[in-house]
Amino acid sequence: MTSQRTTTVSTESPRLTLDRLRELLRAFLPDYLRLVEPESVNFLDFEQLALLDTDDPAHVAATVPSRQTQQLVTVLVLLQESPLPPAGVGQTIAHHLAQFDLHVIDAILLSVIFLEGGRPGVNLETAPLCRLFGQDLIRIYYTAWGGLKNLRAEYYTDRSEPLAWALAPYFRTTDPAALRARCRARIAAATALDEEPRALLLSAVEAAG
Repeated sequence: MTSQRTTTVSTESPRLTLDRLRELLRAFLPDYLRLVEPESVNFLDFEQLALLDTDDPAHVAATVPSRQTQQLVTVLVLLQESPLPPAGVGQTIAHHLAQFDLHVIDAILLSVIFLEGGRPGVNLETAPLCRLFGQDLIRIYYTAWGGLKNLRAEYYTDRSEPLAWALAPYFRTTDPAALRARCRARIAAATALDEEPRALLLSAVEAAG
């Protein structure tokens, strides 16, 4: 009697680390903004984007002038493993704003990424920065990109932004090997990419395997 062994192919999304995500965002910040802030990117001059040096691994920051007024906009992306409790969101945002001496009246394009949990996809959120006697005195709006491991990978593979091709293998798919192959092919065929950013993208795809 012969026995047949059934091989189960796991479709569990590989783990995307905050360190790798931060490295990708610093190299492809305009791509990230096109993914999560599509209505804002038309007003920003990415040719003059300047990354802000910081040792804090929990955020990526840059300045970019407005095309219309040349006013400097501070782009601040906070990186979180999972959503913070409601009381902690405002405190965390305030902490990061203080590192750059930013105030609510400044031009700030703020977003928060949650690797796991939260509402999947891109959502507009708000959090209190100052409360008095149980009342919110100051609130700030930000874009949340949540539940990354549960996002549909094929949608991001079809996007035009190279960053999306590097992140897609970390999202939900029924055929991880085929999806990684397609992402590698898109990266290899992108003639506008220089060798260093191309290698960074391919490294992210390979790490997902």
